[in-house]
Amino acid sequence: MASTVPKPNSPFNCYLDKPQASSFFLSPTTSTEIEDIIMSLSSTKASGPFSISTSHLKTLKGFLSTPLQLLFNCSFSTGLVPDQFKVARVVPIHKKGSSCLVSNYRPISLLSIFNKLIENLMYNRIISHLTQQRAFLRVTISG
Repeated sequence: MASTVPKPNSPFNCYLDKPQASSFFLSPTTSTEIEDIIMSLSSTKASGPFSISTSHLKTLKGFLSTPLQLLFNCSFSTGLVPDQFKVARVVPIHKKGSSCLVSNYRPISLLSIFNKLIENLMYNRIISHLTQQRAFLRVTISG
């Protein structure tokens, strides 16, 4: 049992590999970052399955940014996306030709506005990481 396992003579961190300089870290978001992203969203976009418009979200940003911060940071730290973010409203859009033929339509998936927020947060982190790696590679290659 557990009592039969010998105690280590060295601290745990001596068994760990050195951290990678290029590892990807999802930094936590802030309510300010969320509010900035909310304000940058286009008000003309269609609302998704929860029917919350961008203009309503902009009006309520001060009340919603902290709960959204907690939700998004939990998603970042666990690697899980809420199931409600995976729901889309699918709308058929006419391409060309007769409107009587189903084959002349293509589906458009309308995701929730909260999905757009978390996508923007993730985009910011990926771009930041790639920019840092580009600078790191430039220094490494020229050095």
